[in-house]
Amino acid sequence: MKQDKAYRIVIRNLHYSIPIDERKEELRKRGHPVRNIFNIRHRVTKLPLSMFYVDLEPKEKNKEIYKLQYLNNMKINVETPNKKKHHITMHSIPTLRSLKSLLHETLQICEMRRKPYDNRMPKTERNSS
Repeated sequence: MKQDKAYRIVIRNLHYSIPIDERKEELRKRGHPVRNIFNIRHRVTKLPLSMFYVDLEPKEKNKEIYKLQYLNNMKINVETPNKKKHHITMHSIPTLRSLKSLLHETLQICEMRRKPYDNRMPKTERNSS
């Protein structure tokens, strides 16, 4: 249900060496009960970044966390998580057959338009132009 879903945010510029319990306690003191915090890692090197996903307990005033500027004596940025980019795959195309048939129909129409034009001109004029 929507009421049970955690409110996810991203906190940037918070060093990864600070213990997670300290972060949770600091956010709780500021009125934002935390469900989970985990570090974002670089997708290739798997090294920890100074960014964290934070899942907050559902509350009416969750959007107030975006006003937060300092946490554990560090200047931070609080943002919404970015949506994943959708890559086109064979599963996302409804049917490849429909695309092939559309392409085939388009080519047939082009050929039909070209034929009457070619038949109107004598071969000698077509070759000379």
